[in-house]
Amino acid sequence: MLITIGLSSFAQEKGKFRVGMDFGYGFLQRGSGGAGLAIEPKYNLKNNLSVGLRLEEASTTLVLDGPNATPEGTLSNSSSFVGTVEHYFNKGNSVFAPYVGAGLGVYILDYYVSPSAKEVYAGCKMGGLIRTGCEIGKFRIGVEYNIIPKSTYTGILSQIGSVTNNYLGVHIGFFLGGGQWNSKATAK
Repeated sequence: MLITIGLSSFAQEKGKFRVGMDFGYGFLQRGSGGAGLAIEPKYNLKNNLSVGLRLEEASTTLVLDGPNATPEGTLSNSSSFVGTVEHYFNKGNSVFAPYVGAGLGVYILDYYVSPSAKEVYAGCKMGGLIRTGCEIGKFRIGVEYNIIPKSTYTGILSQIGSVTNNYLGVHIGFFLGGGQWNSKATAK
């Protein structure tokens, strides 16, 4: 009996649901970037494997390529709906749980191409992400690289420009539900 009471189990329990909330900063091309907020409901397929849906909203300043590029940068808003999967490297014996993951989904991009002319480019792109990081108790910190095809736009006098959509994001957040790493549980 003492042996079973002392056993640790995975706190991210199979069959449990949890919701993460992350705050982050995205680094785009040539020093541009911006902040975002993501909510990610997840379902634990196994004690060390979860699937989820990342819903992210971000506002950025970016630098465009082409004849209509503005030196001060261009305002951008984006939304993403990305299905994710994460694998955790934790045996339930520590509050520290490193993870790796990937995702695939839709990115909705809005660029204000020429601030003076209020021209807007809006587009929808399929893209993906790769991520890594760690969870410490109910908190998480991570890095993810979002891979999104380049966008082109037509600006003043029908000149064509483009923007690179890939970005590196760093985030910090927390989650609710699904347990906490290193919780003690009685073996059944």
